[in-house]
Amino acid sequence: MSFTSFETGVATAADTVTTLSAAALDTAIEATRHRPHTAPAVHAVEVSVVNTGARAGAETVLGFVSPPGAGTDGQPLRSLRRYEKVHLAPGTSTTVSLRFTAHDFGAADRGGVLRAVQGEWVVGIGDSGARQIVRVGP
Repeated sequence: MSFTSFETGVATAADTVTTLSAAALDTAIEATRHRPHTAPAVHAVEVSVVNTGARAGAETVLGFVSPPGAGTDGQPLRSLRRYEKVHLAPGTSTTVSLRFTAHDFGAADRGGVLRAVQGEWVVGIGDSGARQIVRVGP
């Protein structure tokens, strides 16, 4: 709840397609398996946030991923992977960079080991409808 209003949008081109290698993602996952917080970014989304209201306030920018086959065979519809909270004075704006890692484009196999999942992933920003496609291929 806020006493002001915000507009968010993807500062980088929306509906763009990025292609990542599953083998490279698996290598990055393995290298940071016990320290996922140290994994380097493999995809970044720049989000512009504008306080359009008359009061100062805070907005939390949410970054979701939807895996290939979302909603089937136990796959989630979407998962919250990145977020950042910003405080803005009235009429001001900022750009937030949500940096997704290899861990964000994987799922645990039957043995519980995280592996990259090939297919088309959707990266969405909050409820704004802004999205980007990340294709994970061989």
